[in-house]
Amino acid sequence: MWIFAFLVALVAASGGGWIGYRVWPRKLPPLVMKGPQIFTQGGKLGIALPTDILTAEVGYYDRVFQAYLYFDFLRGRGEVDPSRVLLCSGPPVPDDAGSDSRPKIFLRLDNNVLAANVYLDSLSADRLIPGFSLRTWSFNDLAACQRQSLKFEADFRSPSIFRLHQIADRLVIGPLADFIVFKARTDRRLLTRADPPPLVPSRQQAEEFAQDVIVVARFYSLPLDYFLGIGAMENNYMSVRGDLDYAVWKRRPQRGDIVLKRRHHRVLVRNYSLGAWQIQRETLRYAQLLYLRDRHIRDYSALPENLRPKPLQNPDEVQPETMTLYAGLIFRNLLDRFHGNIMKAVGAYNGGTLNPNLAYASSVSKIAHYVRRMVINAVALELETGDSPPAPAQPAAKTKE
Repeated sequence: MWIFAFLVALVAASGGGWIGYRVWPRKLPPLVMKGPQIFTQGGKLGIALPTDILTAEVGYYDRVFQAYLYFDFLRGRGEVDPSRVLLCSGPPVPDDAGSDSRPKIFLRLDNNVLAANVYLDSLSADRLIPGFSLRTWSFNDLAACQRQSLKFEADFRSPSIFRLHQIADRLVIGPLADFIVFKARTDRRLLTRADPPPLVPSRQQAEEFAQDVIVVARFYSLPLDYFLGIGAMENNYMSVRGDLDYAVWKRRPQRGDIVLKRRHHRVLVRNYSLGAWQIQRETLRYAQLLYLRDRHIRDYSALPENLRPKPLQNPDEVQPETMTLYAGLIFRNLLDRFHGNIMKAVGAYNGGTLNPNLAYASSVSKIAHYVRRMVINAVALELETGDSPPAPAQPAAKTKE
């Protein structure tokens, strides 16, 4: 009876008509549960996520130029489809909103979590990526990141009206340091896990090295891009001994020589290569003689003190800064010998004056063109203007009259 009384009271409260709700059973639309889908393909199990696009973040960087170097490197690897490598600056997807605006590298993947993890693990094991984190994107997210990637590619591939020597030193040091660290970290000995591995310079060490290279190039009037190309070809700017089994005969031993044999008033001494510039021990002695002659022509007091050579006692004890100066002096001497022919001078740095290695010179030339274009465009992006060229750098030292 109480139920009947309740219904009568409810109708009365509604003004004597039916209340606006249907209380009898209705047919509801089917409930769709979105979630991972398990499937098999080619006899292998796969898991697809409920997303338009599956990607993986495989690196983030402090500067666009730094990111673009690794972006370009990754696209050139045979294990990676270059069309699937993306570079975005800022948060490209909603789940990144509010995080940070650092440039990031992404890989677009097939929507199969199991296969994606296997593939990304292999790239990480080969040290092509530092790690990864899966991301789910919409088609709009992908389109936005693709547009950014195309813009960065256009920025760094466009020809420049400037020359490297026209740009102020203070603007070049940062991009050069990025390039130096990048070349060291992508050295094949690190990728193949050589034992012992070469030591990668820190960012601060790379900046100091870049500054020394610029000063030496200005001092000897060297083409900075080719000088950098030689450093990349020799040891990717890392200090590792080379040509360990190389030895030469000479008339008499000198202080610091490692004598292997003595025969007919001659000695066989070790002549391995040293430092980032891979200068042989006997070539260092020759560079010291070049310096003793050259200081009567150039004013070495104009150089920073750390770059001024000290008397050579033992080639193994030559400081890295002095190695850079000697490399520049040797390159300058070769340019003079070959009357300014850069390719022959570069080839002679590796093969000697009697047999310049032109294949080596060709490789150095490719690196020189690459670093020149990349660094100039990096500076242009940092300046965020193309209205006027940067102020030209002043020469590091004067020549004695």
